[in-house]
Amino acid sequence: MANASRPTVLIVDDNEEILKSTAQYFRTRGYAVIESSTPLGVTSLIIQHSPSVLILDLMMPALSGDALLKLLRRATATRNLPTVLYSSADEELLYRISKSVEGTGYVQKSDGLPALFRAVETRLASATT
Repeated sequence: MANASRPTVLIVDDNEEILKSTAQYFRTRGYAVIESSTPLGVTSLIIQHSPSVLILDLMMPALSGDALLKLLRRATATRNLPTVLYSSADEELLYRISKSVEGTGYVQKSDGLPALFRAVETRLASATT
């Protein structure tokens, strides 16, 4: 279960190096972190840990981030989870996906972890208002 005293972030990225560095970045800023290197089983992780926000890579094998996001938005238990797409995909594509799925923001990986952190904080703030 998530620690009630601090926000929990679920990070889903098939690149282990990015997954680990992102997880460490958020841990050092007071977040509880759940990591997954595959989009498979993410719904179970969400139900089990109740994360405050989902950081989701777009380009993953087996199930793309946008396909996973569409599935999550259909299920009652995961429909309203604030999400930030964190991808090296083209900004126009990220923008289109984020606009088509309510509650979703995006950051290009080239913008770095500080930009991702700000986007997560923004998603959390808008989810509580």
